[in-house]
Amino acid sequence: MNRLFPFFAFLLLSCASNGSEKVDENYCTNSASCQSGELCRDNICIVSECNSSLDCSLEQYCDSSYTCQIGCQEDTDCLSGRTCNKETLSCEPQSCRTTELDCMIGEYCNTASGQCEQDSFNNCGVDCTLDELYGFVDPPGECLLWEINLDISCSDTTTGGGCPEPQQICVPESALSGGDPFSFGGVCVDAYRFNTCNPTELDACPRGFTCTEITYGDGSSINVCAGDCPFYRSEGYLN
Repeated sequence: MNRLFPFFAFLLLSCASNGSEKVDENYCTNSASCQSGELCRDNICIVSECNSSLDCSLEQYCDSSYTCQIGCQEDTDCLSGRTCNKETLSCEPQSCRTTELDCMIGEYCNTASGQCEQDSFNNCGVDCTLDELYGFVDPPGECLLWEINLDISCSDTTTGGGCPEPQQICVPESALSGGDPFSFGGVCVDAYRFNTCNPTELDACPRGFTCTEITYGDGSSINVCAGDCPFYRSEGYLN
């Protein structure tokens, strides 16, 4: 028996040696042991572009072969304001939920279609007339005096024309509160058109406008969709 021991030992050493030679050179226990651009999958280093969609650009996702593909699997794969269609694996415009959260200035959220729609009324319109400011005519919506420009004089107090800006109307200075009662000249005032509204209605006004009660000097009042017209127009939100 003692003479056979070295032979058995030789066999054992041979088996161990042969086993080590058969180990794949791409064998790994984790991705840290792989080359750059490779990941450890099932103990083998394979070329991989991504490990998850976080490794891909927006509007792309990581597929089962660990390659970035155009499209999406989750909403987080898409750009802000877009959602992932799980059937087509494509990013699409997100359906609106509320007017204030999802729509642009001057738009309503149509929850039936899921789309934001432009308000049909021209809020912040600059087509007001002198007769409308005086209340001589009943126009669509309501024309409101926004700002008095005492430093901009004018003379056409009959038709209201002659002011430098389209939203401005020439009114007699004597007609303004605090104006010179003996003045026969005019000054330019800024005026904008607003739609009337019901404050109890949901989405009574488009995004950027609030249903606000306006009280006149004679005690009468009206609710209109009021908003910061000069800012909205200067920033290009409204024409």
